[in-house]
Parts: sequence; C-alpha cells; structure tokens
Amino acid sequence: MFRRFIKRSRVFLMILIVFFVFVESIIYFNGHVAYRTEVKRENEEAEARLQCAEKTIKKLFSSAEDDLFFLKNLPSVKSYVDSDFNSTDYKRKVEKIFYLFARENERYHQIRIINSLGREVIGVDNNPDGVTTIVPDSELQDKKGRYYFQETMKLDRDRVYISPIDSNIKRKKMGTPLPVIRIATPLFDSKNGKKGIIVLNLYLSGILNFLSKNIFFQSEEGYLISLRSDGSINFSRSKYTLNRG
Repeated sequence: MFRRFIKRSRVFLMILIVFFVFVESIIYFNGHVAYRTEVKRENEEAEARLQCAEKTIKKLFSSAEDDLFFLKNLPSVKSYVDSDFNSTDYKRKVEKIFYLFARENERYHQIRIINSLGREVIGVDNNPDGVTTIVPDSELQDKKGRYYFQETMKLDRDRVYISPIDSNIKRKKMGTPLPVIRIATPLFDSKNGKKGIIVLNLYLSGILNFLSKNIFFQSEEGYLISLRSDGSINFSRSKYTLNRG
C-alpha cells in the first residue's frame, strides 16, 4: 500500500512539475512577446520622432541659408563689399540692418562679416540674456586662423559652409562655452573679387529642442552636449575620442 502511494505520488509530482513548466513556459512566452512588442513600438515611435526632427531640422537649416543669402544680397551689404569694407557710411547702415534682423531672430547668436584677411569688420550679437548689441570696432577679432573662415574662403560664389558643432571662442574664455553651428558663405564684389565671408552663428538649443532628451552630441572640440529638462544646455568635457573615419 505504501509503495503504491509513493508511486502514485511520484506520478502526481511529475504531472505537477510538467504542469508548472508548461504554465511557466506560457507566461515566459507571453511576457517575451509582450516585451518584444513594446520594444518594437518604442523603436517605431523613436524612429518617427527622429524622422520628424530630421525634417524640422532640415527646414531650420534651409531657413538659415535663406537668411544668410538675404543678408548677403542686401544693397547696403553689396555696396559695403564693393568699398572693400572702407566705407563708414555703409558700415553703419549694415550694422543697423544686422542689429534689427538679429533682434527679431533670436535663434542667431552672432552675425559677422569677415574680410579676406580674416579680420571681423562687422559684428552683431544676440546675447543669452536677450540683449542685442553691435560689437564695437575695438572688440572685433582676427579670425584668419579659424577653420570656418578658411573653409568658407575656399568656396565659389553662392556656396554654403556649415560647420560642425562648435563653441563660441570668446565665451569659452569667459568660462561659459556656448555651443553653436556656423553657417557661412563667401562675399564677392561687383568685379567678382572674393572679399571675405558672412557668417551666422546658430544657437544649438534651437536644434536640440527638436530631439529627444536622451540624445546628445559630441563636438569637434570634445564636449558632450545635450538638452536638460528645463531647456538649458548641458555642456561637459567628453572622455571619448571622436572616430573621424
């Protein structure tokens, strides 16, 4: 009797084990399918957000290029270029136009005209505090050693140079790096002589706003750049080296 009980118990135990394994398998399978479904959904949503952001960013850059050529082709700018940047009257007119333009377009941190020697001849700033200023002549800088000046000066008429993510050098010396993207094109006079370049510095925050909060950039100078939840920019030194291919 006891042996029969033990035998029946073993059979029952085996059935019970098989049952629980079967149930666990169903739970695991359903959970795995649910997990894969959720991951797929999240990936599809992320891809859709990125595609939407890509379209928006392309429009942003297209609009910035339109603004660049609008400023470049202004009669006062053309006359100033034709004077080889020596006309004080046209300089003041261009500064006033750039000032009004910058004040109405807060996405631009700076507008610059740089002559063929690499010297800034006109500068207008949109400061982070919301104040727009015309840069005094005494504060205009020599940019001949800067990569964006050198690369833009190589371009033909109506070609555009878009820089990597960079930081504003003047602000970096102040201890507050400010990430920007520079959009530039060469300036030609009426005799087809290349006289310099015009540059728009685009605040990077205008681009980061279109991306997910967990996306970051690494700049050419080795900084990690991302957008905080409060809308401010996180700017920190990266431990990783960019692979330039």
